[in-house]
Amino acid sequence: MYISRSLLLGTASVVICAAASLADFNTADAATITPTGGCSAGVCTYTFATGTASVSALTGDVIDLPLFNSTIGTLESVSLKLNGTQIVKSGSYVQNNGATPVSSSVTEATNYSILTAPPISALLGNKFLSVTYSQNYASIAAGATAAFGPHTDHNSKTITGPVSDFIGSVTDPLTLTVGAATTISSQTGNLAAHIATTANFSGTLTYDYAVPEPASMAVLGSGLLGLGAARRRGWRVSRGLGWLKDRTSWSNRGNRRNRGGG
Repeated sequence: MYISRSLLLGTASVVICAAASLADFNTADAATITPTGGCSAGVCTYTFATGTASVSALTGDVIDLPLFNSTIGTLESVSLKLNGTQIVKSGSYVQNNGATPVSSSVTEATNYSILTAPPISALLGNKFLSVTYSQNYASIAAGATAAFGPHTDHNSKTITGPVSDFIGSVTDPLTLTVGAATTISSQTGNLAAHIATTANFSGTLTYDYAVPEPASMAVLGSGLLGLGAARRRGWRVSRGLGWLKDRTSWSNRGNRRNRGGG
C-alpha cells in the first residue's frame, strides 16, 4: 500500500500523518481465522497468523480465540503473545520538492488494535501494538529523492492474565484493526514521502492447567484399598478379642463357683 505525503514543513516542525481513517478501510475481504492446536498433558497451545497484506486488507480480520474449558482441569497460567510485523517495501522514498537542501527524519508506523468483548478488551487497550521504522537524512538536495528502506521490523506484546478472563466454553472473537502513519521532521523544506508497506499479525496462546495424574490416581486407589483391608483386619482382630474376652469371663465365673462350693 503506497502512502503519499506532500508536506510543507516549517523550521523544526514535526508532522504526523495518518494513512486514512480506520473507519474508511474496506473490510469486504476480511477473513475469519481459526487458531490451530489443542490440549495435551496439562498444556493447551494455539497459534494463528493473518498472512502478509496491506493494512487495509488486514483490517476487519477476525481471530476466534479459544477460551479455556474448565471441565478438563484447573487453569493455572495463561500467555497470549501477539506479534506485529511491518515491511517497508523496496522503492519507497522521500522527495525534496523545495528549492534548498533539507535534513529530515522520517518514521513509518503500523499500528494494531483489537476490538473484542470484555474482559479481554480491557487487557488489550486501544492501539495496543505499534511497529516502527525510522531513517535519518543529513541532507536531501533540492529536487532530489532519497530511498526509505527497504526494512522489516517486528514488535510483540505478551498478556499473562488474569486467568479468570480466559475461562469459558466458547471462543472470543478478536477483530483486528490496522492503520499506518508517517512522521516527517525537518528543518525546512517541501517534502513528500512515498512509502509502500505491508504487514502481518500472528500470535500464540498457551494455557497451563492441572489435571489428576494417572499415577497419582493409582497410588490413591491403592491407598484406599489398603485402608479398606486394614479396617477389615482390625474388625476381625477386634471380633476375635471380644470372643476371647467373653470366654475368659465365663471361665472365671466357673472357677468362682467351684471355690464357693468347696
